[in-house]
Parts: sequence; structure tokens; C-alpha cells
Amino acid sequence: NTIFVITNDHTNMREHEEYKSDIGIFYGPVVIFDPSGGIPAGEREGIAQQTDIMPTMVNYLGYGKDYVAFGCDLFSTPQDKTWAVSCLNGVYQYVEGNRILQFDGTKTVGLYNIDDHRMRHNLLGKEDPSAMVSRLKAIIQQYMNRMLDDRLAL
Repeated sequence: NTIFVITNDHTNMREHEEYKSDIGIFYGPVVIFDPSGGIPAGEREGIAQQTDIMPTMVNYLGYGKDYVAFGCDLFSTPQDKTWAVSCLNGVYQYVEGNRILQFDGTKTVGLYNIDDHRMRHNLLGKEDPSAMVSRLKAIIQQYMNRMLDDRLAL
């Protein structure tokens, strides 16, 4: 009756190029293992974050009540609809689709292709990040309001 979830909060594999950036330090797997075989073995490419673990497990276990989650069910959310938020040195990083947005709370400071592991090619000025900024601001606002009102549970 046990499902194992294994993940990390950041990497320390700094000798590898893909980890040597603001976003690279957050790269890591989310491994879900069910010894009973109820969850079939497989691998899925996509964006995932620790806050996805709870809605993934809650939905898998068939919990039928309302709940609040700042993440998505990794088993049922299409890959192109997954996302992640992190904050490093006062700069929010929002990953969605194939873009990484960096936002300092006031303005966008960077926009990168997810395959630009070292974040060397800032796309700001070449692409309009306003839709991503709006979604990130909504996530931040919901989280902060729920924290202030002690409503993270519902």
C-alpha cells in the first residue's frame, strides 16, 4: 500500500553544462514508483515541480473533494500545459512550454528557450512575454493572498 515518490529540490552536478545556469540548478527528476504495478513503468518528458506531486497523487488515489494545489496532475495534464515556478535571488523563473521567463516582481529581465541550458540567448525584445508574465503574476497573487488569508488548504 505504498507509492514511492523520489525527487530533488536542486542539483549539485555543476560539472555538467546543462546545470550551470539559473534554471539548470532546478533540473531533476520526479520519480513515482508503485511496487504493485498500478502505475505502469514509463518515462514522460515535460516540466514538473514538487508542487505537482500532491495533485498527481490525490487524483491517482481518487480523492473526490475540492482542494488547492499550486501544481498539476502529471498523469492527466497534457505535456504542453505543465509549468513550473521557482525563485532565485529575488527573480521569479516561470517555465511554460519551451520558454523560461525571468521576472523580478516589476519587470521581465529575461526570456529564454528551454533548450538554451546556459541561458546565453535572451529573447527579450524579440518575443512578447506579456501572456507568460500575466500567468506568473496570477500564480504569485493567488499564492500570496492565500498565505495572508491562511487559505492554502481551501
